[in-house]
Amino acid sequence: MPNVKSPILLVVLTRTAWLLLVPMILVLLLLSYLRVTKITCITQYGPCPESYEEKFEPFKGKQIFLVTDDEVEKNLSSIGGVGEVRVLKYLNGLLEVEVEVSKASVAVQAGGDTSKLWLVTLDGSVVGEAGQSS
Repeated sequence: MPNVKSPILLVVLTRTAWLLLVPMILVLLLLSYLRVTKITCITQYGPCPESYEEKFEPFKGKQIFLVTDDEVEKNLSSIGGVGEVRVLKYLNGLLEVEVEVSKASVAVQAGGDTSKLWLVTLDGSVVGEAGQSS
């Protein structure tokens, strides 16, 4: 005598698999089309300086989930005094960058040039030249 429950179970499992598989495929397709449309930047002292804005240009229009903290930090590393960088991604295309800005603790005179003072943090990284804002 054939087992009558097996085909019914197979139909139920097949429908359940489709109910799970189709939404997952739709979500993956949707995520691949989400692009960075707006970038905001803040530091622990308030909004980022305008000099940071040009560093974000390569990320505009990029798929939002392909932008990494390390990539943003690498772009900002040419600006003195940038510490830790954190990137928040939102489904509306907003990329929020939080930058920890290092402040100078010491001004150092390098070599025999008495006209230049370099601003240095406690960990030894150079923030910039005294008298210039970054």
